[in-house]
Amino acid sequence: MHKHLLFILLLLLISCQSKEQPPSPFPWHSPSLLKQEGTVLMQYWEGPDSPSLWTKQVEEFSALQAFRDSLTAAIGLHRLQAIVKRDSMQLTPWPEENFNHEQTHNGRVGKIRDINYLEAQLLNYQLSRYPLFSHPTELSSMVLRHDSLQQLRIYFAASDTPWPPKAPEVMDHMEQALEEGWRLHAHLHNHFEPDSNLYLGIMAPSMSDVQVLRWMRDEYGLQEVWITNGFTTVEIQAPELDQLNSH
Repeated sequence: MHKHLLFILLLLLISCQSKEQPPSPFPWHSPSLLKQEGTVLMQYWEGPDSPSLWTKQVEEFSALQAFRDSLTAAIGLHRLQAIVKRDSMQLTPWPEENFNHEQTHNGRVGKIRDINYLEAQLLNYQLSRYPLFSHPTELSSMVLRHDSLQQLRIYFAASDTPWPPKAPEVMDHMEQALEEGWRLHAHLHNHFEPDSNLYLGIMAPSMSDVQVLRWMRDEYGLQEVWITNGFTTVEIQAPELDQLNSH
């Protein structure tokens, strides 16, 4: 009974979080806005490629921590740890989708590691807009590198829906950047499951994901794919996408 009440209180707390624009997640200038229409937000940050961005995430990010606390209350610490540590594997009702998860879960494709600072900041930014546990959304982010300038450009697109918005404004802007010497280092998005599958996002691209990511690899030279669940991230090298199921 006590755990049930705690779970309800946590849901009420995160549901009351402000929907105002959260502070910038990076110590750079304010983001450059590409589009803001209703709940749709498309923008990018640009700044130095600092080694601190790639370290294991150790700081407490309030919105991300609220999500983690909610998961612990909902499914229990032991079960949560078993999924995060890959001692157990979530399955979906679709065997063709489960193939991709089996490949990453067993280490045949990609590697699963702790979420890093950059990924945690981006996810926390979106969770500050819409709490993931009570209002699941998916962000889309493209990380560009300029080697000679030692700069990063991080594009961000998200709304209030469980899937990211179509982002022609981002793609057009990125295409121009690629012509100016930038390269598409990685694409990041987050996964989340319904309560029937224990909430925590599956650490593998869906068949639809693979289809889009292969296109980005072939069209724009995408080098890596990152998918995070708020605890861990699966990191897949672009050539490995050919080993996964796609539509």
